[in-house]
Amino acid sequence: MPSRNPLRLTKIIATIGPASNEPEVITRLIEAGADVFRLNCSHSDKATREKTIKIIREVSNKLKREIGILLDLQGPKIRVGKLRNGSILLMEKRRTILTVENILGTSEKFQIVNFEKIIDSLEPGQRVLLDDGKIELSAIKKLNQGEMECQVIYGGELKDGKGVNLPDSDLRSITPLTEKDIDDLKHGIDKEVDFIALSFVRTAKDILEVKKLLPQKTFIKVIAKIEKPQAVNDLDNILSVSDGIMVARGDLGVEMQPEKLPAVQKKLIQSANDKNVLVITATQMLESMINSPKPTRAEVSDVANAIFDGTDAIMLSAETASGKYPVLAVETMHKVALEAESVALRFRHDVQSVQENLARSACEMAERVKAAAIASFTLSGNTAKLVSKQRPPVKVIALTQNVMVSRQLSLFWGIIPVLLVDVHDTETMMNLVEKTLFDLSLIKLGDIIIVTGGLPIAARGESNFIKIHRCANPS
Repeated sequence: MPSRNPLRLTKIIATIGPASNEPEVITRLIEAGADVFRLNCSHSDKATREKTIKIIREVSNKLKREIGILLDLQGPKIRVGKLRNGSILLMEKRRTILTVENILGTSEKFQIVNFEKIIDSLEPGQRVLLDDGKIELSAIKKLNQGEMECQVIYGGELKDGKGVNLPDSDLRSITPLTEKDIDDLKHGIDKEVDFIALSFVRTAKDILEVKKLLPQKTFIKVIAKIEKPQAVNDLDNILSVSDGIMVARGDLGVEMQPEKLPAVQKKLIQSANDKNVLVITATQMLESMINSPKPTRAEVSDVANAIFDGTDAIMLSAETASGKYPVLAVETMHKVALEAESVALRFRHDVQSVQENLARSACEMAERVKAAAIASFTLSGNTAKLVSKQRPPVKVIALTQNVMVSRQLSLFWGIIPVLLVDVHDTETMMNLVEKTLFDLSLIKLGDIIIVTGGLPIAARGESNFIKIHRCANPS
């Protein structure tokens, strides 16, 4: 298991797939440093996910680690239909026809599937990007309803089932939640996943539609995947209703000019931190490790730069889902993160609310008295998250009585979640803090800790106290 001394602050998400869905591999991934597991609904069915969730819970309990589960909804995926012999060759400057008709495609004409009116949304001059933007077409003219003639700008081999992006088209008629997504969401709720990630987000309204489907008083968090330029334009509103965002650089890098992506990534991370919202950086972080035991220099720099920008978490996709070296990929990301954090600058953003001021005061107090840790009592997780966002110089130990909140806090920068037994009064609070932290080897005799929380302890409300405490040998 990676050493907690020095503690890695940036959290790691590992995607589960055929290369990593067995108990022994999941065990090794946790020991290598995975904090949260992502289940991708685009490449799994409910039965497989149910089995995986059971394994993750059993392994994490055995290892006594709080491990979160993130369910990533597929969203409305626009794809190329079936092609003759499985692929076609599109030649530059040639013309081809896109159709909604169910045909076996050729280089002269092929089907776009999943949305009957999708081609009708195309206008002459607009781009059609295929296979993550590797092939580009330009719409020329509509022939019949559901058919558009296009010219090939950048050609290549196209395989059936590849994705289609229409970056210039008005796609407001397409809802981010398909029937499949709603079914997957209900199944995830039933299996008590900790996070829901929504694809195809364009406005804050899309997030609110998902939240309407969640049970009342739920602790499940909703993460907006920022993969559309429209979402970047509505970022402030999305941040106001989301529990987190994911910088989904795959589709985002296809939908906008690639040279704009680094600046957009920095903007997204900074804006999320300013609003005290969780932020994940994802896609192609160690892509070469799908087939290679070592990353490229550019990939290592990419991971480090996301950490320098201030991301809470970094995510592995195919590297752990289908790659040859899933455990090694997590180990590599862990090592890179430790090195980056050793030189990363920590910025504290402006605070406004009483709760933000309390969190900042706890961090400043920890610096002044050279505390070993900040221990935060939290029922909802909010106090610990606010402390985390102020990027304190010491570890943040989040003490909560809610098992789902404890798992969710495993995704936030610098937080070590600890699930407590029931606490009903303040008199026993400090004894419980000391005993728990001593038992977990998180503090030692004589350490100073900063304790934050709300009084009374058993009530769900805002934090209202900070205490400086020197640890004695607990009885």
